[in-house]
Amino acid sequence: MHPGTVIRFCILSNDLPGQEPSMVIDTIERELAPSTQIRLGRFTTITDENDIHLNSKVVSRRHAKIYVKKSKLLIKDTKSNFGTYVNGVRLAKKKQVSVPHKLESGDIVRIGKDFHGGIKENQRGVLMRIEIDPPASTTMMMTP
Repeated sequence: MHPGTVIRFCILSNDLPGQEPSMVIDTIERELAPSTQIRLGRFTTITDENDIHLNSKVVSRRHAKIYVKKSKLLIKDTKSNFGTYVNGVRLAKKKQVSVPHKLESGDIVRIGKDFHGGIKENQRGVLMRIEIDPPASTTMMMTP
């Protein structure tokens, strides 16, 4: 990885066999410089320290963070209730901080587990494919 690494979070819906439905939002693209982080969590009026807001009841206020350390892209669950998963494996038990997990292009990350079968969209986790330094595209980019 190099300074100013670009990370694209390609949000997936039901296009993976065997996966639960996912909350659908636009593709998100961010540049991540060394010694910075991307914080993922649910928006609240109490605190707004997240860089990416996911409006789902299964996303904790401070759910996970993604950062670069020693040229590796890492993700860490920060005591979420419904979990952070990489390629189907939960990173930590409920309300426990996980050890950092290395991310690779193509990894599938799930933020939160569906509540009551995910009947309502705001009770679904968010399923995304990670792309590191993707080629330029015409996808919609969300700004912080």
